Amino acid sequence: MAELNLNDLNDLERRIGVYGGLNIDEAMELVAHIRELTSDRDSWCNQAADRLKDWDDMRQRAEAAEKRIRELEQDAARYRFLRDTAIQVQSYKMGNPNWLFGGMELRGPTFDAAIDAARKEKGHG
Repeated sequence: MAELNLNDLNDLERRIGVYGGLNIDEAMELVAHIRELTSDRDSWCNQAADRLKDWDDMRQRAEAAEKRIRELEQDAARYRFLRDTAIQVQSYKMGNPNWLFGGMELRGPTFDAAIDAARKEKGHG
């Protein structure tokens, strides 16, 4: 077996030869194995980084969907409250009916705010 030539090896190979007491063939085999393991580690790190990026994207989408669900649940609760308590007024403005609630005609955002306040007052919101 050939002796380890420290001048031809990189630092890792030198340390293996000097500290491990290995001949050149054993050292080269060990170095090849270490390089293979290092390559595997790097590959797994890259795959993990890609999956974490995908996970972050999915988490952001889930948060957006949950926010939208909460908004829709509020709209549905408003509708149920309105369906059970308000009276439609027969005057139409711009094609949309106004609603009579608490003696006021309401539309759009003021309508939503009035419904939310009434629901909260009755313990529904």
